[in-house]
Amino acid sequence: MIQDSHPWKRELKKTARWLKTLRLTEAAEEKQLVRLEKELFFAAYVIRKLRESNKLTDSVANRRLKLEAYALLEQVTLINQWKWTEVCDQENLVQREISVIKLCHQFVHSFVFSPVFDEHGVLDSVVVASDWQSKDALLRVAAEQLIDVLESVAEDVVTESHYKRDASGKETITLA
Repeated sequence: MIQDSHPWKRELKKTARWLKTLRLTEAAEEKQLVRLEKELFFAAYVIRKLRESNKLTDSVANRRLKLEAYALLEQVTLINQWKWTEVCDQENLVQREISVIKLCHQFVHSFVFSPVFDEHGVLDSVVVASDWQSKDALLRVAAEQLIDVLESVAEDVVTESHYKRDASGKETITLA
């Protein structure tokens, strides 16, 4: 359980700043890719823990993101998961909506994780899919969307919470 959310949110803000400046270079490519993976996996886990600790408002946690998705041409397997460009239809992207928390699940449980960089080494997007999601489509998350999510979580402040318990004992918490 996270007691004080500020240090965690500061880390998310640092990650957002780093993503804005990331430029893949040949000399440091492996190191940069490992850091990118660590930063995004850690950020997704932190956002989930903030939510579970009631340190993230419903509006931010449930915010719907419009993503592009690649339909599959064949099943993603352990053998071909690294060759995502060969198993999906890159010409016919479809739109998908997913909540911030569900996106975090995609990263934490990723079966496919592949950063995409432009010709200047700037992060363009990340293609990601959990083991479950990879049976349907691969999600493309633009770098700007990742940065926006990290910044919105980092700036989010819970100002009120409402706890309810129904007759069966089930608790409901609403955070604003």
